[in-house]
This record gives sequence, C-alpha cells and structure tokens, in this order.
Amino acid sequence: MFCAFGFAISIYSARRTKSLKLSLGRGVLVGLATFTSLSSGAFVAVGLQIVLIAYDRILRNVPKRWWMLCIAIIVTYATVELLSNRTVAEISIGFLALNPGTAWTRLNVNGWALEAIMAHPFFGLGFDWSWPVPFYIVTTSIDNFWLAIAFRQGLITMLLLILAVFGIMVTIAFTRQKDAFVNACRIGFIVTFAALSLAIVTVHLWNSAYCTFMLLLGCGMWMSDKQPEDSEVAGLEPEPESTVGLRFSRDLRSSYRR
Repeated sequence: MFCAFGFAISIYSARRTKSLKLSLGRGVLVGLATFTSLSSGAFVAVGLQIVLIAYDRILRNVPKRWWMLCIAIIVTYATVELLSNRTVAEISIGFLALNPGTAWTRLNVNGWALEAIMAHPFFGLGFDWSWPVPFYIVTTSIDNFWLAIAFRQGLITMLLLILAVFGIMVTIAFTRQKDAFVNACRIGFIVTFAALSLAIVTVHLWNSAYCTFMLLLGCGMWMSDKQPEDSEVAGLEPEPESTVGLRFSRDLRSSYRR
C-alpha cells in the first residue's frame, strides 16, 4: 500500500517536464513495486488511479469532465443500491478480492464492528479489541480504515477526518495555477487521494502507510497558495541587504582599531 501513494504523482509530476516515455516509465516502476505486495487493497488503489488518469487523458479537452464523473458515480451508486438486493460492496467484492473467502469474512467483521460503533457512537471503544463477535468469525481485525477510526475514536472523529480530506481536495481542485507543472502536480494529488479514499475502505493504514497518508495530505496544501500576478511581482521593492553580524551587537573591528 505504501508504494501505491506515488503512482499518479510520479506520472503527473514528470509529464510536464520530461518525456511521455519517462513519465510512464516511472509509473510502471511504481506499479511493479505495488504488485510485489500481492495486496488487493494496493491493487485497487493503483487500478483506480489508472482509471482516473486514463479518463483525464481521454477527456482532456472537456472542461467539466470531473463534474460529469462525480455525477455519474453518484447516480450509479444510488441506482445499484435501490434496484439491487445486494449492496455495492457485496457486488464488487467478487471482482476486487484476490480471495473471495477472506473478503466475505471482512464483510462480516465490518458488519459486527458497525454494530459495536452504533453502541458507542461518540467516543468509540478505544484500543480495546476484545469486543464480542460470533464464533464463526475467525478474526477481529477491521480491514477498513474509516471504520477502524470510527471504532477507536467514534463517528465524530471519522466524519471530521473525512471532512478534512474532502476539504483539502476541493480547495486544491478549485485553485487554478499559472504554472503548468504546479497544475500537473495538483491533478496528480487529487487523483491519488480520490483513489486512496476509496481503496482504504478495503484495507487499514498503519505505521509507515498511515504516516505517509497524513504527510502527503498536509504537504499538498502548498498547491492551494495562489501564485502572484506579474504586476504584483514587478511592483515589489527589493529588500535591503542585511548587515553581517548580530543585531544590536558592537562592531568588533572598530573597537579593535580604537
């Protein structure tokens, strides 16, 4: 999962400054490193990024393509939930999981974890994993990042974290920059976190992957700084040269001459 963070960013950051072959080569290396994990969660993260990158490339001349995609996802999700006798997670689990048997176990664990969260919605259960589960569930590991946050710290903490991630993505998405390289990094950042926000529904983040997720989330805010206009840059006066030495200190050379 750790390597999946750099897939879209490695492609978009090199696309404006390097050749297309080099940018794709970087993506292939990151994809191969992710493949060695043999984790369905990492595969889902990279697969979603590939779909979003291809969508952006094919419809690059359509100005409202991302709005169209968001509306299509919402309509499709609502239609499946209303017309199908199974949830979206139950339908997609057969296509995404490497082992459907363990995937169904995860669904059962998540269902019982959700009941435990509803019993303690505000503050969660903390780090006490000795919560009661049926005998046929062989593990109590919650392989869902958002659900694990709600289980430990409560629903309010989970909602605040989702709001933070969504707010940062929206802020960066609506901040258009003049520099083509910054815009490319901006799209790569949004593609990465849009894919990861969905992929971590199937996997939990901890240690280095969790630290990297939070680090990239905070570091991406520099792309929300609006670049100054040319007239503003031209009107700035140069700062005076600072004197060598400490402020309010005596000139040792002059005192030596005296």
